Amino acid sequence: MELMREGASPLSSEAALSFVLRVLSRKDVAGTLLDAEAVVLAHKLVAFQPRHHLADTYLEQSLMGGAPRAFFTLDATEFHYLDHMTDGSWATRVGFCSCIDAMKNDWLVGVVADENDVHTFVWTDDSVPAARMAAKDASFAQVRDATDKYAAPLLQEVSDLPLRVVVSGDKNHRRLVLAPERCDVRHRSEAMADKERLAKALAHHCSGDARLQSLVRLSGTCSVPCYSDECGFMEWVVAVSLGYVAIDLVEGHIADVRVGICISDRIFNFHGTLTKQTTTHQWHITDNCDQRCKHCYLFAEDARARCVSMSFDLLLQTLDEVEEDAARCHCLPALAITGGDPILHPRFWDFAQELHRRGVLWTAMGNPFHLNGEVCQRLGALGCRTYQMSLDGLEEFHDSLRRPGSYRATLEALEPLRAAGIRTMLMATASKQNLGDILACMDIAVEYGADAFVFARYCATSPEKAAELYPTPEEYRAFLLAYYQKARAYEEAGCKTTFKFKEHLFTLLRWELGEFRVPEWSIEDPRRVCDGCHLGVGATIAANGDLLACRRMESVVGNIRTDGLHAVDRGPAMQAYADVTNIKKCRDCELLNWYRGCRAVGFNATGDLQAADPMCWHLTS
Repeated sequence: MELMREGASPLSSEAALSFVLRVLSRKDVAGTLLDAEAVVLAHKLVAFQPRHHLADTYLEQSLMGGAPRAFFTLDATEFHYLDHMTDGSWATRVGFCSCIDAMKNDWLVGVVADENDVHTFVWTDDSVPAARMAAKDASFAQVRDATDKYAAPLLQEVSDLPLRVVVSGDKNHRRLVLAPERCDVRHRSEAMADKERLAKALAHHCSGDARLQSLVRLSGTCSVPCYSDECGFMEWVVAVSLGYVAIDLVEGHIADVRVGICISDRIFNFHGTLTKQTTTHQWHITDNCDQRCKHCYLFAEDARARCVSMSFDLLLQTLDEVEEDAARCHCLPALAITGGDPILHPRFWDFAQELHRRGVLWTAMGNPFHLNGEVCQRLGALGCRTYQMSLDGLEEFHDSLRRPGSYRATLEALEPLRAAGIRTMLMATASKQNLGDILACMDIAVEYGADAFVFARYCATSPEKAAELYPTPEEYRAFLLAYYQKARAYEEAGCKTTFKFKEHLFTLLRWELGEFRVPEWSIEDPRRVCDGCHLGVGATIAANGDLLACRRMESVVGNIRTDGLHAVDRGPAMQAYADVTNIKKCRDCELLNWYRGCRAVGFNATGDLQAADPMCWHLTS
């Protein structure tokens, strides 16, 4: 099975999975920690893997003599993305019904190999009476009460661990599944202590099998090399780690304890969902907007005489380009849909329907004025993961920048979004005028139950505005430190609102506080961008079709009508913006790979792309 799009890297997911299974066998993991039979069954799944998308694969074995099995799973988004990209050929070949409802978000499909045969399955929340929740939630007691008295002590012992808990079945035959939240590539090491505590509790309450502790410690990564003409050499990083522990209870007694070892390339949390590596683009589908914010770069200095909305045909063409770019990099496509206000695009709902049909991960950034209960429910049904709105200060300051009533409308929109299952993010633009207000807005975000709060710096649209609205380096450092300390205090108190550190200067602050150390491996290649300003990494798509290296400054590198997105993202014009070796003040800095300030903030103040960040207080030798 080949992707319908051309130009994908020659390495397939079948080859990647086979490589990892061979590594497990070579290291004598199979047959010692893992049942050799489980690995044999996993090899049977290789032929069913979607070619350029490694499905999460599980090797499940019993600690009490039961038969092993192996299976892989895809969530709804992944399935519909693959179904679209292969014109249904993969689903048909494997045996899935192509008419599975794309509107269902809470189900998994997969292929399982056991001692009898290989077959497909579809799992939905409706098919299994289950209580699902994280053990750290306040409602943990409800999960504990859904089990019998035998399992309750175990759950109580692990109640403070970051686990996903599923209880299913009836009082005579019940299954309890405990899955560590951190089983992805990046967090496997951080989760080891939690997994060891889980193993100790299981050994105490369920099984003394020595292999349980060993299996919990089974954690590692395999770097699978691959190459393509467009991308050059890449590494496909795959993690092997504990996926879950399942306990079968029959009439109150343990009948079996099963451990699932997961092989996965999931790498980060995409707005509440642990997902594969993505190629992410911000996409302005329209300039139409209910507000004319005083700091908005779209209309600054009379930049746009009239509003433009991308035609529906061009939306679909661009969407094809986004998918092709992702496929060539073994990634899922992810989009931040914005404007203006994206809902004001004349065919927004048709576009949202298409995003969902194709299985594209997407979030929205817009205004609150059209977000009633019905609209929010519709957004949620069409796969919108997060809705971001601006909150630039307390009511007087916020409304002075934009349409009157915006402050109240923003806070009132949080509840219908939450009711629709959409994560909410409040975003502030920090300038000399509102640093104190932003600190106060942190409390507002907590009070109204926003899922996340973040800020980014005001980016001047002229040298005059930079002189007026940029804080001094000393003022800005004091603000960052206050924000950082307040965010940490909320985190330690168990606050459910996440305070994000999007600002690149936090890396410098953490370095000064001794909380960040530059890894040795990153010093070897001064051109490698590890973190910080990502200028030149992933084009922003404008409503007129322009592709920009940065949305906050004039940096057109192509147009979607005439230039392929993949070619532009990796072309010479974009690479010129991505070069970090000549930035004044930064080029000899030990933090160059991890922090360079904001290039747009310096450029718009001076006209020099290599200008130092005017708010950076770090003095290099």
